[in-house]
Amino acid sequence: MKIALIGSHGVGKTTLARQIAQSTGLPYIEEVARKVAQLYGFTNTEEIRQSSFERIRAFQSDVWAKQLETEWSYPDGFVSCRSVLDAIAYAIYYNGGIIDTYLDVLKRITYDLTADYDVLIYCPIPDGIDEPENDGFRFTDKDSQIAIDCIIQGMLPYAKAKKVCKLSNKRRDWWLNDVLISLR
Repeated sequence: MKIALIGSHGVGKTTLARQIAQSTGLPYIEEVARKVAQLYGFTNTEEIRQSSFERIRAFQSDVWAKQLETEWSYPDGFVSCRSVLDAIAYAIYYNGGIIDTYLDVLKRITYDLTADYDVLIYCPIPDGIDEPENDGFRFTDKDSQIAIDCIIQGMLPYAKAKKVCKLSNKRRDWWLNDVLISLR
């Protein structure tokens, strides 16, 4: 199975993806955006946001390409804490929410690429979370988390994965109720 999680930062995707990988025995794919950020010399998302348009565009394009490359290196299946849709959602966010011609073309290609996923799991912002936990890299403000979540929700209906699972806003239900049902 090829399983990818999608959602804004700080919602619990990584923890859940690791649990799914451990339970299924599938290889776990870490978030590639942080690895690409290191290559660009970025230490956190605020540095990315403050970069030039051209540098942000190049960075996000490389994140998208690296996500695909990494997924394709596991033809027999994987669990990824991110999807190609995440890369586009963040690119749109960094572009001020504007979908220009470049992002529109990339977004349409990405929708077709999601057909590779057996299960795409959307992780919403859980109830009771005031702000994303500061891990030293991600945005920690609620506004960016909500903005990216809204972009993702707008894209999700166009995903072509074999199965799209939307988890509840109650994180405690994710594993036992929502995820196990979606993997059947």
